[in-house]
Amino acid sequence: VGRVTAGVKRTAVGLSEIRGAFRIATLHADAPRMQMRALNWLLSTPNDPCSFDGAVIVINPKSGAFEISTAGDVGAALIVSPGKPKALRIPDSPAVGNGQSIEYKGGTGKIGDGETLVLFSAGTTAAKDESGDELGERRLLEAISDGFGQSADTLMADVAADLAAYLKNPAAPDDITILLANRPAQAG
Repeated sequence: VGRVTAGVKRTAVGLSEIRGAFRIATLHADAPRMQMRALNWLLSTPNDPCSFDGAVIVINPKSGAFEISTAGDVGAALIVSPGKPKALRIPDSPAVGNGQSIEYKGGTGKIGDGETLVLFSAGTTAAKDESGDELGERRLLEAISDGFGQSADTLMADVAADLAAYLKNPAAPDDITILLANRPAQAG
């Protein structure tokens, strides 16, 4: 999940650079913080600026273990039992592309049985209803937490219905992106 900010031509080039860097990092099995570092080096061009707010996460589907790194304005949380959000965003991590010497930090965790990892763009929390009331991170995470233990597709449908007044506005100021990764509860 991410957002590229630049001029039209630089955005197109930046997206290609990001895609290529992800492919190379995947082949090398680089940690997310190293992927952010490589992206930062590629996008840090003083004469043609391009920035990337986003999250890079690698999840082991069998164990639920994950590594994450975030940069700039992007949301990341783990909805843990009994439906409480745990922030995963790396604090004070600037957007990628703001200087080649920036070191990005990473974090680790585990998606437990029935838990859901959520990534969301800044445009999601900035979405407004007809009266101009902003959705905000707290309201978004509460809606997702209310569906604790549901499958990702059912949860997304419920969240979209709960937040329809915010998500239907055709004049949203930015993209609205929500990614859910759910680990089903084990029958016991």
